[in-house]
Amino acid sequence: MEKLKLAAGMTGEQKRYAVEAALLLGFQTETATFPVITADGEIPVPENMEELKALWKKSTGGTPEEYESASKHTGPIFDLDFRKEKGLETMLQKGDFLKDENQDLLPDVLDVKIVLPEDADDAMLVAACNLAWRFGMETTGYKGTITADAAYTGNRLVLEKAEQTELVREKEGESVKVSLRGDGEELIAFTSRLCMEFPQINGQRSWKDLLMDMVDDFVLRGADGQLAALKAMQKEQTGEYEVYGSPLWNDTQKKEAGDAKVYNYKSGQKMYEKVYELPWEVEVFEKLLEEKGSTLLKSGTTIAELIRRPELNYEDLAPIDPERPELPWDVKQQVEINLKYEGYIKRQLKQVEQFKKLEAKKIPEDLDYEKVGSLRIEARQKLEEYRPISIGQASRISGVSPADISVLLVYLEQYRRNSNS
Repeated sequence: MEKLKLAAGMTGEQKRYAVEAALLLGFQTETATFPVITADGEIPVPENMEELKALWKKSTGGTPEEYESASKHTGPIFDLDFRKEKGLETMLQKGDFLKDENQDLLPDVLDVKIVLPEDADDAMLVAACNLAWRFGMETTGYKGTITADAAYTGNRLVLEKAEQTELVREKEGESVKVSLRGDGEELIAFTSRLCMEFPQINGQRSWKDLLMDMVDDFVLRGADGQLAALKAMQKEQTGEYEVYGSPLWNDTQKKEAGDAKVYNYKSGQKMYEKVYELPWEVEVFEKLLEEKGSTLLKSGTTIAELIRRPELNYEDLAPIDPERPELPWDVKQQVEINLKYEGYIKRQLKQVEQFKKLEAKKIPEDLDYEKVGSLRIEARQKLEEYRPISIGQASRISGVSPADISVLLVYLEQYRRNSNS
């Protein structure tokens, strides 16, 4: 990989051009090794806007007029991250700085500026270039420049010299300020590793996944949190305990639970039973349905089925379920969301997995679409014109049908087998 060349005695303007160049180069790459600017780099830092524009190597045709987003009816995609407050874990993915306006699961707006001090040294410049490059890799589109002066008050990443290396996020009204502090080789190493790995932890798990697990534990949805609560109760009061908990309890956790009996709450184990026999309860129930404009029942049903009705919610049904356990507000919300949007959530998760698979299937740059049999003429022409780099991109080109994508997938599999043989 070619890197930017770090020269001695660079002016403030040259440093800003270096950061802009890092953003533009990152935007054109899919993989990178950090740091992206070194003393032995091959790419000279541009001296002016014309030299900066010369670093653009790909087509300047813009977004094709026929381009369609992944959804024909764009709107907010259901967010499975139920946390009210989010932090640094979203800095390099969809969140404060990277936004997905066309709802195709890929960030397309870069909403952040990097504030580099006028007296920034080489370490701070390298750190700024690392982050600009990574921001470029994460978005499918951006406008304008990424650098700004100290007076800028929008979303910004501010570099500050300090003895201790740290990353701090602050909310300032409608804007978010992230301060990157540090000095010397430690700052370079920190940002290099950050840009290489963050927010992934290992494999497919990310910091967001870890934080969501922690929230689950704090509100007793997760197995670790349930185990911790059980052990605290066992210390306070001895006796026989039955736990109706997460299906993710493992053998080690069950062993830690001691004599307590642990049941999977999804296993169908009956926790309690109540039969409504008193006439006044039926009257209360029917009155509740009438007040909420909900259809009266002609046969038996469950509380879950009633909550799925758009005009009813968990709290509405409290009068007919007085013995329900008291739950925290966010748990009630999660129960309601899971019930009302169960089908939608499953479809969204399936769609997300399909998108991930399609985006991961790369198309060789030199692929000759004339050799792909059974492609419709229109699809072949569009693919030749736009030269998508992945099946995901190809599927979003107007004129390329699902049948064409299937043909292309079969051909690519044969192409790869022949290439490996």
